[in-house]
Amino acid sequence: MRITSAEKQATRERILKAAKTLFKGKGYGSTTTRDIAKEVGIATGTMFNYFPSKESIVVELVHAASDSGSLQSQQHGEANSLAENLFQVVANQLRQWKAFRTYFGPVIEVAFAPPDQLADYAKPLRMDVSEQLSNVLASHGVDKPSSLDMQVLWSLYVGVLTFWIADKSRKQESTLALLDQSTQMFANWISSK
Repeated sequence: MRITSAEKQATRERILKAAKTLFKGKGYGSTTTRDIAKEVGIATGTMFNYFPSKESIVVELVHAASDSGSLQSQQHGEANSLAENLFQVVANQLRQWKAFRTYFGPVIEVAFAPPDQLADYAKPLRMDVSEQLSNVLASHGVDKPSSLDMQVLWSLYVGVLTFWIADKSRKQESTLALLDQSTQMFANWISSK
């Protein structure tokens, strides 16, 4: 019996929903792919036809949340400074990803890793984030940033995400302060060239 693309998509969505529920309830580390498959009512081997790993499921969840917030983050006023616009985009991403904060580490490891270590399934998320950051730069006249400029921005970005995971401050205010300092530092870097 052939499975239709609609049935495949429905199964994929059920896997994502079950994983999100299990990660929230049991924790990411305690949830196995077998647990997810059992919750969905499919064989563990079948699940790997949809997602190659547990990390790929988390990346997909984060990417879906990012997709829903990307237009909102791009609608912020162009009249703001470069630092303010970068802050707004990243702060919006953090809000979109808040539900995944306790198990965001694997996302950093596979989607925000150095390019030569980037998993194929993580490339769409990485490209979308890079595009959002590049769009902000372009809207402020930085159309062709150097590879060094992008490495500096990316390092600051990943540093903020890594700090955010462990931030215990009220409403992650320490992360927002670090983000503010990082975006200002990057804007000063670009303007000094």
